[in-house]
Amino acid sequence: MNEDAVVIPDELIGGFRACAALKDNEHWAVYIALMKHDGFAFDKLVDHFKSNYHEMAVILEDLVNAGLVEEFTIWDSEIGGDYSRIFYRVTTPGIRFYFRIFEAVIPTKNSLARELKEKRMCKVVSAYG
Repeated sequence: MNEDAVVIPDELIGGFRACAALKDNEHWAVYIALMKHDGFAFDKLVDHFKSNYHEMAVILEDLVNAGLVEEFTIWDSEIGGDYSRIFYRVTTPGIRFYFRIFEAVIPTKNSLARELKEKRMCKVVSAYG
């Protein structure tokens, strides 16, 4: 079994993981919102979708585990003491996945793809592929 698995490219396996993570409208909505807004703080994301913390945590965990989204912490000492906020943003492979999936399905009709190409984060996409 391991011999056969060796011939499967990592990019293809990553694509399958990404597809599996985007299993319903809620996962897609969070993924698209993170792309459109260049990321969100966790609490702002919960407010944006009028969701509860547990549901949002499950969705984000799926997207992070698939490599589509990354989590990072920003420390803010201006608020007083040690205060941190957790943020989420789409990874470079997550952006590439979005563009490639839409290139395959609807090559010229995707307005979000065109809009994102003009943003700073999408310059990275053209450099990689």
